[in-house]
Amino acid sequence: MSIVDKLILPILVPIVAGLFLFYFQQDKPDVRYSLSQRLPLTFSVGDNSETVQLLEVKNVGKTEAQAILVKSDKKVVKFEIQKNSRADVVESPKDNGPFEVRYASLPPSGNFKIILMSAGEGIVGGDLSITHSKGKASDAFSTNKGWVFVLFFWGMMGLAGFFMFLSMKDYAAQRWESKSSYRLDKVFITPAIKLSNYAA
Repeated sequence: MSIVDKLILPILVPIVAGLFLFYFQQDKPDVRYSLSQRLPLTFSVGDNSETVQLLEVKNVGKTEAQAILVKSDKKVVKFEIQKNSRADVVESPKDNGPFEVRYASLPPSGNFKIILMSAGEGIVGGDLSITHSKGKASDAFSTNKGWVFVLFFWGMMGLAGFFMFLSMKDYAAQRWESKSSYRLDKVFITPAIKLSNYAA
């Protein structure tokens, strides 16, 4: 077995896998949202009472988020959008269907806000569906799972180091055995040559 198979490949495979996963995790948008508690507009309590809430959507990733879609099955009486930039393209149906806002793109560290006015109990996180071209948005207050990818990446690096240690140890042992065998052959062959010379 060549040195490439014994030493380089066991090291290269975990490193390439770890780098690919790390690059994949970094090279994508990370859209988060936060929804405020409802604020009643009147002191009366009932199904017809109106409340106001603030929904903020932010891209905390390193690449632009595209085709952001905010939907809710709960009826929204009225809403107002605060754009990240005046030039941003925003679409929202004007009919009486479910609430829906389409935000064309959001750069890294960019955010937009939607002031929502709804009736009754207001809107909770489960009533919202926020997606983008690369996946779903997550609650800003939920546990961040990014540490899993970091742990996996460094685990791959540790595994590569472990394979490197084993490969180098095995290679050194083979070199030592080769040198030892060569020395033994030299010890036994030299006297035989000398004896043959005396006999002659």
